[in-house]
Amino acid sequence: MIGKIGNHISGNVIAYVALFFALTSTSYAAVSLSKGSVKSKHIAKKAVKKKHIAKNAITSHRVKNGTLRTQDFRKKDLKKILNKNLLNGIPGSDGTSGVNGQNGSSGGGGSQGLQGLQGVQGTSGLAGAKGEKGEKGDEGIHGADGFQGPQGPKGDKGSKGVQGLQGAKGDKGSEGDQGPVGISGYEIKVASTTASSSSFKYVSAYCSSGKKAIGGGAIISDTVNEPVPVSVTESAPSVSGTSWRVRADENQYTGHNWMIQAHVICAKFDS
Repeated sequence: MIGKIGNHISGNVIAYVALFFALTSTSYAAVSLSKGSVKSKHIAKKAVKKKHIAKNAITSHRVKNGTLRTQDFRKKDLKKILNKNLLNGIPGSDGTSGVNGQNGSSGGGGSQGLQGLQGVQGTSGLAGAKGEKGEKGDEGIHGADGFQGPQGPKGDKGSKGVQGLQGAKGDKGSEGDQGPVGISGYEIKVASTTASSSSFKYVSAYCSSGKKAIGGGAIISDTVNEPVPVSVTESAPSVSGTSWRVRADENQYTGHNWMIQAHVICAKFDS
């Protein structure tokens, strides 16, 4: 019987739209839909269940003729029908199906329903697994040079490095320029005065022939081995450069006998 009821509802969907929405406790009232806007195609197949139909909501005039079968009736109701049919005669067999009628014109599109209430936000999902390490990216563009920083403090003196290996012997150098004229025949000549108490004395020491004086000096001595107040007042080469002349004078009268020696250093200059 339930299958027949479903067929009935499919053919009379508009009449039951309001009942459907009321029973399913939706947030929209049936009166919000325009008349004739809900069609059979708008209801999902097998969406209407027995529990959605109110008791005595479907009467006999809403059931399509010829759709009910014996199994759709309760036994006691079936007996009543059979008894009645016996009095009125047994119904004949079903006639052949008639030719299908032409399809009716499509109904106009219904107006858009009201927007439903926003649903409750769901709980956050679990964190996903850590992804694999990505490939190395391309090298970035070289940035501009920064400003030069301040000069750092002077570093400590480093330790002495290890002495390097001795280098290879260098090539023989080119011959140098000729040096200055050399000397030879080095000698020292000495000349002295006699010892006396004279207040001054002078003497010259001469070089050997062909040699020149390159240095000289004087020595004062006395006969009593005591210091005498005498000073050397001249010690120089002669104008010709072949001798060395010295002179000494008493600083005060002594009465002692003293003498002076002249020393000259001589050498020969090679040309």
